[in-house]
Amino acid sequence: MADRRRELADEIFSGTLRMKELEDGYEFVFPGDAGWPAKLARMIEAERECCPFLTFALFFEPHGGHISLRVTGPDGAKEFIVDGLMHPDGWRTGDVRDSAVK
Repeated sequence: MADRRRELADEIFSGTLRMKELEDGYEFVFPGDAGWPAKLARMIEAERECCPFLTFALFFEPHGGHISLRVTGPDGAKEFIVDGLMHPDGWRTGDVRDSAVK
């Protein structure tokens, strides 16, 4: 299961165009290309099982524009999103917090 979460995190978050820090989580912006809705849905489905305290919301820009994923939760969720969701088992490709757009 940890290997699958690592694969999903790599597949999803390597495609992030930008990231915005929210008060209670993060918003990630992805391309509007075909394939992204299904990828994001698979990731949300997997994460809802292990992280029932998180809220996931998808937003689709008109005319095939960007797709935004908002992941929010209670106190401590922001740290979990970066350390547990984006980088399961301590896996990291770089500190994405540096790329947060405010």
